[in-house]
Amino acid sequence: KASLTRRTLLTLASSIGVVIIATTTIGYFRLVSSYTDKTLEKVKKYVTLRTEREREIFSLAMDDHVIFKRAMLDRLQTGNDLNFQAEFDRRTVRLPDGTIRNRPEGFDYRKKPGIFLGKNVTVNADMQRRVIHYSDLIGAYGPAWSNRFVNTYLQIPENGIVIYFPTQPWAQQAPSDPKFRVTDDESFYITNKTNNPERKTVWTGIYYDQVARAWMASCVTPIDFQGRHIATFGHDILIGQLRDRAFRDHPIAGTYNIVFRRDGRLIVHPDLISQIQQGAGKFDIAQSNNPHLKRIFELVKNNPLNNVIIDNPQHDEYLAVQNLGEPDWFFVTVVPKSILAQQALEAARFILFLGIISLLVEVAIVAWILRQQIARPLTDFMQATESIAAGDLNIELDTTRQDELGRLATLFHSMARQVEAREQNLKQAEAEAK
Repeated sequence: KASLTRRTLLTLASSIGVVIIATTTIGYFRLVSSYTDKTLEKVKKYVTLRTEREREIFSLAMDDHVIFKRAMLDRLQTGNDLNFQAEFDRRTVRLPDGTIRNRPEGFDYRKKPGIFLGKNVTVNADMQRRVIHYSDLIGAYGPAWSNRFVNTYLQIPENGIVIYFPTQPWAQQAPSDPKFRVTDDESFYITNKTNNPERKTVWTGIYYDQVARAWMASCVTPIDFQGRHIATFGHDILIGQLRDRAFRDHPIAGTYNIVFRRDGRLIVHPDLISQIQQGAGKFDIAQSNNPHLKRIFELVKNNPLNNVIIDNPQHDEYLAVQNLGEPDWFFVTVVPKSILAQQALEAARFILFLGIISLLVEVAIVAWILRQQIARPLTDFMQATESIAAGDLNIELDTTRQDELGRLATLFHSMARQVEAREQNLKQAEAEAK
């Protein structure tokens, strides 16, 4: 315990250890800052690219609606000499349940638009004319757009629809129940003159289509002719696909994505799918009992500078936000700050581990050096001192070293010679006195 070498090693190891811990701590906080900057930049790029990708389908829908509405109005204004009653009878048939649908012979829903009129619909010359025009136009445009949208349709205010849905015979599967009305769907009633006086293209929230048995969102445009709302043109987007992409794709592990409308209607959330579905797709964030989600909504809504990255210190996270455009939906990636600290902590642990290994190696090297360069020579000096004290002046020390120990060895030898000479003189003096 009293060893000079051991005390020196302990002092050295303690000093280096303190330095390693201090530098690791400083490095940890620096790494947190660095990881935060790099991660947020990565997430920012991800959200920007992701929203550009998702926004494309919405922009295409808006373009399609402009084209189709113009074509629809041109066709109605131009008209033709077709015998609409005969053509209507050739294409459709009233079934025993009272509904009017496509004649089954020669009809293939994968190639032609389906026709459905509820049993309460009055079929007059105007209805026959409109249904034939609708069928012709949907048949012309629907297949061309089927690579973009799951369907293309015209809803008829009197309770009918002409729809091209190549993956499902929607018109043939529509219920005959008098309580079922096509116009009860949000995709229709948001286009009536009461809810849409500007007569503009609008987007629904998400809703469950009981015929297609799928969650959807619709882009719909009212079509007025001679002051009357004669149809609503629409495309449906399968929310399941958007939801799956949102759940599956993450910029880094530990983050998650949510989508909501500007008015607070929640579209996609990894932990609230069942609640969204139970509420028929009308989950209102502001009216929910979820303070975390409410805070996210408030920060995004009150973001006048449209910053992509928003700090949410209340819940220790960052939000990466972009607007999806036409439906006025927000795509938000939530980045918990804990994952940034965890990344930095793992790196700091690695640095600390390397520091400890380096400390052990350094202590081993220093111990060997101290043993060879100091401990062993000091041991030789102690043995030489003990020999001199015992009267043995014949000592051997390394006087070739070019350092303090070499100088000390030379002085030891000189002292031993002087002591030996003095002893000889004393002995000679004693002999002469006798």
